[in-house]
Amino acid sequence: MTDEKYESLFSGKKSKNALKVALDVRKFEIELYWKRATYFWAFIAATFVGYNAVQGSADKEFLKYSLSCLGLVLSLAWVLANRGSKQWQENWEHHVDHLEDEFIGPLYKTTLPRKQPRGFLGWLDFITVGPSKHSVSKINQMISLYVLAIWGVILYRVLPTGTFCEWTSVDQAVGVFTLLAFIGLLFGTRTYTGPHGHTMNIRDSHVESK
Repeated sequence: MTDEKYESLFSGKKSKNALKVALDVRKFEIELYWKRATYFWAFIAATFVGYNAVQGSADKEFLKYSLSCLGLVLSLAWVLANRGSKQWQENWEHHVDHLEDEFIGPLYKTTLPRKQPRGFLGWLDFITVGPSKHSVSKINQMISLYVLAIWGVILYRVLPTGTFCEWTSVDQAVGVFTLLAFIGLLFGTRTYTGPHGHTMNIRDSHVESK
């Protein structure tokens, strides 16, 4: 799509309303991003606690293996949810970039960084507590990747001994379900971007005489 085509879709009064909607939805997506992060943090933290709590259990090897699989799947889901949230956040930011000039100027496209410091103490202050171009959402994404890697290492350490064929049927089932969950998360959770055809059903509502 060209700039001209985009502008033709949101020309006239529509552009101002579109900008307002884009700003509101962008803000909403950012709120959802951190709510999702809190959601996954809670589940993954609970899994870590559960993993440590089963040390004295009679069936601790199976429980540690199962919880490691759960932690790995939850961590992958967190990574993908972060990326999905970031995609939608950027989508609305791009709309704002296109629509804002006419009404508020290039506000969201313009940055006003602090001037470069002077002297040793100025640089020391800038490096330690000054502003930085680090993206808070990208930091969260890197942490989720790190947690995913940690769970991968933990799972590797607690895998049942022997080849897959030598595992118990229950261990095999957990492994297969974990693999299927991984494949499903990676390839089966992408947003559908094809055409949407809808059917419509209307209930018949009427008053019947007694």
